[in-house]
Amino acid sequence: MGLFIGSGLNFSDTVIRLVCEEIPCITFRRIDAFADLFDLAAPDASHVRMIIVDEGKLQHFQQALPKIRSRFPYCHLVLAYRDRTTALRLIADVPQFPGSEEIGFLPMKVEIDPWLSALRLLVCGERYIPADLIDLHQLPHEPCASTSASADEVNLTSRERQVLSSAAEGKQNKIIAVDLGLSEHTIKLHMHHIIAKLGVSNRTEATLWHLSQKRAPNGRRQ
Repeated sequence: MGLFIGSGLNFSDTVIRLVCEEIPCITFRRIDAFADLFDLAAPDASHVRMIIVDEGKLQHFQQALPKIRSRFPYCHLVLAYRDRTTALRLIADVPQFPGSEEIGFLPMKVEIDPWLSALRLLVCGERYIPADLIDLHQLPHEPCASTSASADEVNLTSRERQVLSSAAEGKQNKIIAVDLGLSEHTIKLHMHHIIAKLGVSNRTEATLWHLSQKRAPNGRRQ
């Protein structure tokens, strides 16, 4: 079961119905507050696999993290945000709130197709971080993934390796999507993750990194 925590203005009945139709592997419902979350009966609580919290409840979310993690240890946590500064505040506050580094992000001011693609990644357990929350210019300017690290060392998933390998072959996103049985939006999301993890600036640099790994004299490969 997936839970949206927030008002009906932020998570409308229409949105809940759409999500249930598009992602039938998990049942979603909305509750108003964290008090309702902690009041769930034990059988219902045991079925909660995802909790999506409205940005207006960020402070309470941060404070409730230890209790949430204790009650729902295998649950994926997500912040649904409209204001980018709110999401960035959560990222900046990670040292103060242990466990918040595992929270994913669901942007609410995007078209429905990419929104659903992001939600599907989150449902699958990915910690999705939209590109607008990643400032690549502030990443270290010293040799890292692009020159020295292997795919394992930068924690590329098997799916991300497949996407990057296909991109390095010159395939467009729509072709990669067909080959892997995914949507084009999902391929774009994977590319955002790959670029962020490698610490590079764009798709071209990511593919150059991939090719350099294949040519590495010590035989490291993806």
